[in-house]
Amino acid sequence: MTEREAWEALAGVVDPELGIDIVELGLVYAVEVDAHAVSVTMTLTTSGCPLHDVIGDGVERALAR
Repeated sequence: MTEREAWEALAGVVDPELGIDIVELGLVYAVEVDAHAVSVTMTLTTSGCPLHDVIGDGVERALAR
């Protein structure tokens, strides 16, 4: 996976409360891709976000493709 492909995949992860993808919301700060892993630096819309697991799972699924 390239960095561009990772960004595109992350754009498919939608915050279920807002209905907007996490890239458009500005929640993703950086993506690093190497031969073995993809690292994502991001935040959530609020601290203690109740949808932390849902969004995290969405990120993992999007990058596993």
